[in-house]
Amino acid sequence: LLAGCAGAPPRDVDGEGAPEEPQVRKNTTTVEDLAPYRLNADEKEYPLYPGDEVQVTVQGHPELTILKQIPVDGKIPVYGVTESGENGESGTIYVQAAGRRIPDLEAEFRRHYSRIISSAYVTVRVVSYAPKTIYITGAVSSPSNYELPNEGRISLVQALTMAGWFTPVADRENVRIIRVDPETGERFFLPPIDVDRIASEHVTEMDVYLCP
Repeated sequence: LLAGCAGAPPRDVDGEGAPEEPQVRKNTTTVEDLAPYRLNADEKEYPLYPGDEVQVTVQGHPELTILKQIPVDGKIPVYGVTESGENGESGTIYVQAAGRRIPDLEAEFRRHYSRIISSAYVTVRVVSYAPKTIYITGAVSSPSNYELPNEGRISLVQALTMAGWFTPVADRENVRIIRVDPETGERFFLPPIDVDRIASEHVTEMDVYLCP
């Protein structure tokens, strides 16, 4: 099974546009192996994507409020703060939002606003999520593409349930997930996941999100 989250469905694993799938036999993936890819449901753990609409608020300074949809290049402006360019002229500061988590983005805005506001208190929230689609292929009952819920993420088991679960010939111990780096667009495989362990032994730490 391949489960991907991207702007276009992954092609055959040997074709252009998808990473080459490692040859997997016995699954030796541990909970610790998946730790770097595991997220909880907290909005602050969500990595922002182009198309997400965010609001940046500086307490006590409504004129600095930013309400922007993250563009394709992933950058949004910092209102009220400028920097000098090579020609000596002042220009707008832009920060990279795509691929960043909310606490990181808040810290960067706070750093910029500290130049003009003492002890600036900055909050960032997601107003709306960009449409995202997952593509579930392989030995499942209904392989297809599925739209993600509004919060922008879905777990592996939830996705398999949407696809009608496994067929009898499925290799349930070596489920593969393709993720897409929201900042670079690069696709990569997560370590193989044993869904039987999640279902029968309740090892929920291995039930990772498909996005990012």
